[in-house]
Amino acid sequence: MAKGDLSLFCALVILLVVTIFSIFPQYIASEHFTHVDLSKRLAEPSLENIFGCDFVGRDVFSLIVWGSRIALLICIVPTFIGAALGVSIGILSGYVGGKTDDVIQRMVEIIVSFPGLLLSLTIINILGPGLWNAMWSVTIWRVMGFIRITRSLTFTVKETGYVEWAKALGAGRAHVMFRHILPNILTPIIVQLTFSMPGTLLSVAGLSFLGLGANPPSPDWGVLMQQSRQYLVYAPWAAFVPGIFIFFISFAFNNIGEAFRDIVDPRAKYVRI
Repeated sequence: MAKGDLSLFCALVILLVVTIFSIFPQYIASEHFTHVDLSKRLAEPSLENIFGCDFVGRDVFSLIVWGSRIALLICIVPTFIGAALGVSIGILSGYVGGKTDDVIQRMVEIIVSFPGLLLSLTIINILGPGLWNAMWSVTIWRVMGFIRITRSLTFTVKETGYVEWAKALGAGRAHVMFRHILPNILTPIIVQLTFSMPGTLLSVAGLSFLGLGANPPSPDWGVLMQQSRQYLVYAPWAAFVPGIFIFFISFAFNNIGEAFRDIVDPRAKYVRI
């Protein structure tokens, strides 16, 4: 098995396991994430608790299982909403052009001129802390990225023969944009969507680590790391295990994105540095 195939296989296995965790946590986890047992406080990994326990005696494995549902929600919801809005606006900007394109691009430039974390902190300061507000703050940044890539792709196809033919037959703008342009630029957008998911997870987990995302006793992995950071000397597993699972999901989506990109453009794998 080639190295790339092995990485893809591992990525698919990781994603499958996390998906099963998120669908059936009540059957896989030994405890509910709210179950507290102070007699097991900071207990080391063992056969009974394979990932140990946290500072209030909650089973870390159970927290990981319950938190996988939140992790996938974070990966999927902001990315797909960002893609839907960004692709729609990007096609409009690239196809219509003129003043519409100028207005949209100036707004995009203003927003992306702020660092991503600073923009998220500003939005959360307005909306208030919380998991959904943290997700919306990241979604806005994702929208800007999809607007840019969709606009550039639209420029490459809007002058092609089939688009000109559709316009000559009297097709309206909406019909041309979403019936003829979108299907022909969808593949690179899907690749970009796959690559965006781990970044979304890391961004929201970082906000949760700062205390601006999900609130305890949520099993969100960023919250688990934030709560356990002061016990690193005594119980490093309580913070390391959620971090490792964040890495696993990022690894999985990145490898799936690379595999899909190689299928779309086989030359890409020969020019990597």
